[in-house]
Amino acid sequence: MILEGVVVIMHLGVGIAGLLLSRIDLLEHRLPNCGTGSLAVGLGILAVVAGDSGRVQSALLAGAVSAGVFALAAVLPPHALGWGDVKLQGGLGFYLGFLDPRLVLVQCAAAFLIGGLVALIGILRKGHRARDPIAFGPSLVAGVAFAVIAGKYGEII
Repeated sequence: MILEGVVVIMHLGVGIAGLLLSRIDLLEHRLPNCGTGSLAVGLGILAVVAGDSGRVQSALLAGAVSAGVFALAAVLPPHALGWGDVKLQGGLGFYLGFLDPRLVLVQCAAAFLIGGLVALIGILRKGHRARDPIAFGPSLVAGVAFAVIAGKYGEII
């Protein structure tokens, strides 16, 4: 019973924080530490309250691995991601890893597909160049929504 309540609170927290962080990223092209950090800490506390150590371990591993891969994309040329994206992915990866670690792969694939489509639309319709930065946080959050829905109702995983 506690687990279901914790998962509902996690869904709400990620949804609200995701919308707020997406708005900030769209307006300012940054994801503030206070937002990404608060999300990660809140999710961590909720995971511990749930009392399922196996899920907590999966969440920690999923968050660390996905943030690590994103960190490589931030460090290696062409520096495709910013550090705010890396930190946001750590929290989102933790959340999805708590639900089902396979969802992290679905989320990452969906986020990069959505981000690529946003960039392509910007190039074709708004005259942007391929090297122009885009706010990737909204794509990460949309990828989470897709992964959770697909994992719950779809046969993707």
